[in-house]
Amino acid sequence: MPAVSCQTPSHQVSELQITPAVTTRRLLPLLNLLGCLILTAVAITQWRKEHDLHHRFLTQSQQLTTAQEQLTTQKSLTSGLESDILQLKESITSLAAARQETEATLARLTAEREAQIAAAAQVAATATANQAASATTQQTLQAQTAVWEKAIAQRDAKITDLDTRLTTTRERLDQAIAKLKQAATR
Repeated sequence: MPAVSCQTPSHQVSELQITPAVTTRRLLPLLNLLGCLILTAVAITQWRKEHDLHHRFLTQSQQLTTAQEQLTTQKSLTSGLESDILQLKESITSLAAARQETEATLARLTAEREAQIAAAAQVAATATANQAASATTQQTLQAQTAVWEKAIAQRDAKITDLDTRLTTTRERLDQAIAKLKQAATR
């Protein structure tokens, strides 16, 4: 190996000779240092991997917990919705029955109303006919009364005419009797 010389300001060191024992003494700590550095790098790398895996594990655990909570929420929501659906089906069934009952009642009431309307129409027709008959009867009575009044007026006129004639005839008879009495006295 080559000789190494060192110079210091105050004195000069003689040339040292490097021997294989010196190199091994110096090489082992370097190799040891290098090994320690490699082991430290490997340990840090593994620690980082473990740290990343642990972080991923925690993240996935949180996601799993969240998913389980959502699943529980969805199950409770689903059971609530199914309960609501059953209640709605029962409500629909009861509403359909109530609707049929209401339609039957409506049909019955409509039939009753139409029967009442028909009866009212018949009563109105009868009343109208009675009014018409009453009006006709009244008109007939008025016509008959007018005829009777006319007949009475004619009778009264005949009586008055006959009375006038009778009076005239009596006067003539009285005059004729007076003439006869005069003629008999003469």
